[in-house]
Amino acid sequence: MPLITTVVCALATPTSHHQPHRTNYSADTISDHIAHPSRRRLSATPSAVKKAVQSSDQLLAHLIAMDFATIDKDENKRRMRNGEMYYALTDDLVRDRQRCQKAMKRFNASDTTDRRALVEMWKDIISDSSDLPPPAATPEQEEAQLQDWPWVESPLRTDYGYNIKIGARVFINANSTWIDTCTITVGARTLIGPNCSFFSGSHPLDPTVRNGMLGPESGKPIVVGEDCWFGGNCIVLPGVTIGRGVTVGAGSVVTKDVPDRVVVAGNPAKIIRRLDEGEALR
Repeated sequence: MPLITTVVCALATPTSHHQPHRTNYSADTISDHIAHPSRRRLSATPSAVKKAVQSSDQLLAHLIAMDFATIDKDENKRRMRNGEMYYALTDDLVRDRQRCQKAMKRFNASDTTDRRALVEMWKDIISDSSDLPPPAATPEQEEAQLQDWPWVESPLRTDYGYNIKIGARVFINANSTWIDTCTITVGARTLIGPNCSFFSGSHPLDPTVRNGMLGPESGKPIVVGEDCWFGGNCIVLPGVTIGRGVTVGAGSVVTKDVPDRVVVAGNPAKIIRRLDEGEALR
Protein backbone atom coordinates (compact mmCIF):
# COMPACT_ATOMS: atom_id res chain seq x y z
CA MET A 1 0.00 0.00 0.00
CA PRO A 2 1.52 3.37 -0.91
CA LEU A 3 2.36 6.09 1.56
CA ILE A 4 2.62 4.15 4.82
CA THR A 5 6.19 5.25 5.55
CA THR A 6 5.33 8.94 5.44
CA VAL A 7 3.24 8.80 8.60
CA VAL A 8 6.17 7.48 10.61
CA CYS A 9 8.32 10.40 9.47
CA ALA A 10 5.59 12.92 10.17
CA LEU A 11 4.98 11.59 13.68
CA ALA A 12 8.69 11.81 14.44
CA THR A 13 8.61 15.61 14.09
CA PRO A 14 5.74 16.98 16.24
CA THR A 15 5.04 20.69 15.88
CA SER A 16 3.90 21.36 19.44
CA HIS A 17 3.87 19.97 22.98
CA HIS A 18 0.10 19.65 23.05
CA GLN A 19 -1.70 16.34 22.86
CA PRO A 20 -2.36 15.24 19.27
CA HIS A 21 -5.55 16.70 17.85
CA ARG A 22 -8.22 14.15 16.96
CA THR A 23 -9.81 15.25 13.72
CA ASN A 24 -13.56 14.75 13.38
CA TYR A 25 -14.26 13.53 9.88
CA SER A 26 -17.79 13.38 8.55
CA ALA A 27 -19.27 11.56 5.62
CA ASP A 28 -19.45 14.88 3.76
CA THR A 29 -15.71 15.54 4.11
CA ILE A 30 -14.64 12.08 3.00
CA SER A 31 -16.94 9.85 1.03
CA ASP A 32 -19.89 12.06 0.00
CA HIS A 33 -17.56 14.32 -1.97
CA ILE A 34 -16.40 11.47 -4.18
CA ALA A 35 -19.19 8.86 -4.17
CA HIS A 36 -21.43 9.04 -7.23
CA PRO A 37 -25.00 9.65 -5.96
CA SER A 38 -26.67 7.55 -8.64
CA ARG A 39 -24.55 4.49 -7.81
CA ARG A 40 -24.28 4.81 -4.05
CA ARG A 41 -25.33 1.58 -2.34
CA LEU A 42 -26.06 3.12 1.03
CA SER A 43 -29.74 2.95 1.88
CA ALA A 44 -29.71 6.22 3.81
CA THR A 45 -29.70 9.68 2.22
CA PRO A 46 -26.47 11.77 2.46
CA SER A 47 -27.96 13.97 5.17
CA ALA A 48 -29.07 10.93 7.14
CA VAL A 49 -25.62 9.37 6.82
CA LYS A 50 -23.99 12.59 8.00
CA LYS A 51 -26.29 12.72 11.01
CA ALA A 52 -25.71 9.07 11.81
CA VAL A 53 -21.92 9.22 11.63
CA GLN A 54 -21.26 10.64 15.09
CA SER A 55 -18.55 8.37 16.42
CA SER A 56 -15.37 6.72 15.19
CA ASP A 57 -17.00 3.28 15.35
CA GLN A 58 -19.87 4.41 13.15
CA LEU A 59 -17.48 6.03 10.70
CA LEU A 60 -15.44 2.83 10.55
CA ALA A 61 -18.55 0.82 9.74
CA HIS A 62 -19.52 3.36 7.09
CA LEU A 63 -16.10 3.15 5.39
CA ILE A 64 -16.03 -0.66 5.42
CA ALA A 65 -19.53 -0.82 3.96
CA MET A 66 -18.62 1.53 1.16
CA ASP A 67 -18.04 -0.17 -2.20
CA PHE A 68 -15.06 1.36 -4.04
CA ALA A 69 -16.90 0.77 -7.32
CA THR A 70 -19.43 3.47 -6.36
CA ILE A 71 -16.79 6.20 -6.18
CA ASP A 72 -16.71 8.91 -8.84
CA LYS A 73 -13.24 8.15 -10.22
CA ASP A 74 -12.62 11.51 -11.89
CA GLU A 75 -13.49 13.37 -8.70
CA ASN A 76 -11.44 10.94 -6.63
CA LYS A 77 -8.32 11.49 -8.79
CA ARG A 78 -8.87 15.26 -8.76
CA ARG A 79 -8.93 15.16 -4.98
CA MET A 80 -5.74 13.07 -4.91
CA ARG A 81 -3.85 15.56 -7.06
CA ASN A 82 -5.21 18.51 -5.07
CA GLY A 83 -4.08 17.07 -1.75
CA GLU A 84 -7.60 16.31 -0.52
CA MET A 85 -8.92 13.09 0.99
CA TYR A 86 -9.27 10.35 -1.62
CA TYR A 87 -9.32 6.54 -1.86
CA ALA A 88 -6.31 4.73 -3.35
CA LEU A 89 -8.07 1.41 -4.07
CA THR A 90 -10.35 2.51 -6.90
CA ASP A 91 -9.74 0.36 -9.95
CA ASP A 92 -8.39 3.22 -12.06
CA LEU A 93 -5.72 4.16 -9.51
CA VAL A 94 -4.83 0.50 -9.03
CA ARG A 95 -4.33 0.22 -12.81
CA ASP A 96 -2.23 3.40 -12.80
CA ARG A 97 0.08 1.93 -10.15
CA GLN A 98 0.29 -1.39 -11.96
CA ARG A 99 1.25 0.38 -15.20
CA CYS A 100 3.96 2.26 -13.32
CA GLN A 101 5.19 -0.93 -11.66
CA LYS A 102 5.69 -2.59 -15.05
CA ALA A 103 7.58 0.42 -16.41
CA MET A 104 9.76 0.55 -13.28
CA LYS A 105 10.58 -3.14 -13.48
CA ARG A 106 11.73 -2.77 -17.09
CA PHE A 107 13.94 0.17 -16.13
CA ASN A 108 15.35 -1.42 -12.97
CA ALA A 109 16.07 -4.74 -14.68
CA SER A 110 17.76 -3.21 -17.72
CA ASP A 111 21.53 -3.41 -18.13
CA THR A 112 21.66 -1.05 -21.11
CA THR A 113 23.86 2.02 -21.13
CA ASP A 114 22.29 3.40 -24.29
CA ARG A 115 21.18 6.93 -23.52
CA ARG A 116 18.14 6.91 -25.81
CA ALA A 117 16.89 3.61 -24.42
CA LEU A 118 17.24 4.92 -20.86
CA VAL A 119 15.35 8.10 -21.70
CA GLU A 120 12.57 6.11 -23.37
CA MET A 121 12.19 3.91 -20.28
CA TRP A 122 12.10 6.99 -18.05
CA LYS A 123 9.41 8.50 -20.28
CA ASP A 124 7.38 5.31 -19.82
CA ILE A 125 7.63 5.60 -16.04
CA ILE A 126 6.40 9.21 -15.99
CA SER A 127 3.80 8.63 -18.74
CA ASP A 128 5.39 11.15 -21.11
CA SER A 129 4.08 10.49 -24.62
CA SER A 130 6.10 13.22 -26.35
CA ASP A 131 8.38 12.24 -29.23
CA LEU A 132 12.15 12.30 -29.00
CA PRO A 133 14.14 13.77 -31.89
CA PRO A 134 15.39 11.27 -34.51
CA PRO A 135 18.63 9.45 -33.61
CA ALA A 136 21.72 11.52 -34.29
CA ALA A 137 24.64 10.51 -36.50
CA THR A 138 27.19 10.18 -33.68
CA PRO A 139 27.06 9.32 -29.96
CA GLU A 140 28.25 12.83 -29.14
CA GLN A 141 25.45 14.41 -31.16
CA GLU A 142 22.96 12.00 -29.63
CA GLU A 143 24.01 12.97 -26.11
CA ALA A 144 23.84 16.65 -27.01
CA GLN A 145 20.24 16.43 -28.20
CA LEU A 146 19.15 14.37 -25.17
CA GLN A 147 21.10 16.31 -22.55
CA ASP A 148 18.05 18.03 -21.05
CA TRP A 149 16.55 14.69 -20.02
CA PRO A 150 17.49 13.64 -16.47
CA TRP A 151 20.16 11.08 -15.73
CA VAL A 152 18.40 8.53 -13.51
CA GLU A 153 20.30 5.65 -11.94
CA SER A 154 18.47 2.42 -11.16
CA PRO A 155 16.83 1.16 -9.11
CA LEU A 156 14.08 3.62 -8.34
CA ARG A 157 10.64 3.35 -6.76
CA THR A 158 7.49 5.38 -7.39
CA ASP A 159 3.72 4.91 -7.20
CA TYR A 160 2.30 6.65 -10.27
CA GLY A 161 5.20 8.28 -12.11
CA TYR A 162 2.99 10.82 -13.87
CA ASN A 163 3.15 13.21 -10.90
CA ILE A 164 6.96 13.51 -11.10
CA LYS A 165 8.14 16.64 -12.93
CA ILE A 166 11.91 16.83 -13.45
CA GLY A 167 13.77 19.82 -14.93
CA ALA A 168 16.64 19.85 -17.41
CA ARG A 169 19.97 18.16 -16.65
CA VAL A 170 18.93 16.75 -13.27
CA PHE A 171 20.92 13.82 -11.88
CA ILE A 172 19.18 11.23 -9.68
CA ASN A 173 21.39 8.61 -8.05
CA ALA A 174 20.40 5.03 -7.22
CA ASN A 175 17.64 3.87 -4.86
CA SER A 176 15.47 6.97 -5.03
CA THR A 177 11.86 6.77 -3.84
CA TRP A 178 9.07 9.02 -5.11
CA ILE A 179 5.68 8.74 -3.39
CA ASP A 180 3.94 10.91 -5.97
CA THR A 181 0.40 11.14 -4.65
CA CYS A 182 0.69 14.85 -5.43
CA THR A 183 3.10 16.53 -7.82
CA ILE A 184 6.82 16.36 -7.02
CA THR A 185 8.70 19.03 -8.97
CA VAL A 186 12.50 19.19 -9.19
CA GLY A 187 14.22 22.20 -10.76
CA ALA A 188 16.93 22.15 -13.41
CA ARG A 189 20.50 21.09 -12.67
CA THR A 190 19.63 19.63 -9.27
CA LEU A 191 21.76 16.74 -8.01
CA ILE A 192 20.13 14.03 -5.89
CA GLY A 193 22.34 11.60 -3.99
CA PRO A 194 21.69 7.89 -3.43
CA ASN A 195 18.84 6.61 -1.26
CA CYS A 196 16.90 9.89 -1.28
CA SER A 197 13.12 9.85 -0.75
CA PHE A 198 10.40 12.34 -1.61
CA PHE A 199 7.11 11.63 0.16
CA SER A 200 4.18 13.73 -1.09
CA GLY A 201 1.54 11.38 0.39
CA SER A 202 0.17 10.90 3.88
CA HIS A 203 -2.59 9.25 5.91
CA PRO A 204 -5.03 10.47 8.58
CA LEU A 205 -3.48 10.44 12.05
CA ASP A 206 -6.70 9.06 13.55
CA PRO A 207 -6.23 5.26 13.29
CA THR A 208 -9.97 4.66 13.06
CA VAL A 209 -10.31 6.92 10.05
CA ARG A 210 -7.04 5.58 8.59
CA ASN A 211 -8.56 2.09 8.77
CA GLY A 212 -5.53 0.24 7.44
CA MET A 213 -5.73 -0.03 3.65
CA LEU A 214 -9.43 0.83 3.44
CA GLY A 215 -9.45 4.40 4.72
CA PRO A 216 -8.88 7.65 2.86
CA GLU A 217 -5.46 9.13 2.11
CA SER A 218 -4.18 12.58 1.19
CA GLY A 219 -1.03 14.42 0.21
CA LYS A 220 0.68 17.74 -0.44
CA PRO A 221 2.95 18.73 -3.36
CA ILE A 222 6.73 18.97 -3.04
CA VAL A 223 8.70 21.63 -4.91
CA VAL A 224 12.51 21.65 -5.23
CA GLY A 225 14.12 24.69 -6.83
CA GLU A 226 16.86 24.83 -9.43
CA ASP A 227 20.51 24.07 -8.69
CA CYS A 228 19.97 22.16 -5.45
CA TRP A 229 22.17 19.36 -4.12
CA PHE A 230 20.95 16.53 -1.88
CA GLY A 231 23.45 14.34 -0.08
CA GLY A 232 22.68 10.66 0.36
CA ASN A 233 19.78 9.34 2.44
CA CYS A 234 17.76 12.58 2.51
CA ILE A 235 14.00 12.60 3.07
CA VAL A 236 11.58 15.35 2.03
CA LEU A 237 8.11 15.27 3.59
CA PRO A 238 4.74 16.34 2.11
CA GLY A 239 4.10 20.00 1.39
CA VAL A 240 7.74 21.15 1.52
CA THR A 241 9.10 23.81 -0.85
CA ILE A 242 12.89 24.04 -1.16
CA GLY A 243 14.35 27.19 -2.70
CA ARG A 244 17.00 27.61 -5.39
CA GLY A 245 20.63 26.73 -4.79
CA VAL A 246 20.00 24.80 -1.56
CA THR A 247 22.35 22.11 -0.25
CA VAL A 248 20.75 19.41 1.92
CA GLY A 249 23.22 17.52 4.09
CA ALA A 250 23.35 13.73 3.98
CA GLY A 251 20.78 12.02 6.18
CA SER A 252 18.60 15.11 6.59
CA VAL A 253 14.82 15.03 7.00
CA VAL A 254 13.28 18.17 5.51
CA THR A 255 9.99 18.90 7.27
CA LYS A 256 9.54 22.62 6.52
CA ASP A 257 10.09 25.07 3.67
CA VAL A 258 13.69 26.10 2.95
CA PRO A 259 14.69 29.53 1.51
CA ASP A 260 17.07 30.10 -1.39
CA ARG A 261 20.85 29.62 -1.12
CA VAL A 262 21.25 27.97 2.25
CA VAL A 263 22.77 24.77 3.59
CA VAL A 264 20.47 22.68 5.78
CA ALA A 265 21.19 19.51 7.73
CA GLY A 266 19.77 17.35 10.50
CA ASN A 267 16.50 15.77 11.57
CA PRO A 268 14.56 17.94 11.31
CA ALA A 269 16.72 19.86 8.83
CA LYS A 270 17.81 23.31 10.01
CA ILE A 271 19.78 26.09 8.35
CA ILE A 272 23.48 25.82 9.21
CA ARG A 273 24.85 28.26 6.63
CA ARG A 274 23.66 31.06 4.32
CA LEU A 275 25.41 31.69 1.01
CA ASP A 276 26.17 35.09 -0.46
CA GLU A 277 25.72 35.64 -4.19
CA GLY A 278 28.83 34.53 -6.04
CA GLU A 279 30.30 32.74 -3.03
CA ALA A 280 32.58 29.87 -3.96
CA LEU A 281 32.61 26.80 -1.71
CA ARG A 282 35.36 24.23 -1.51
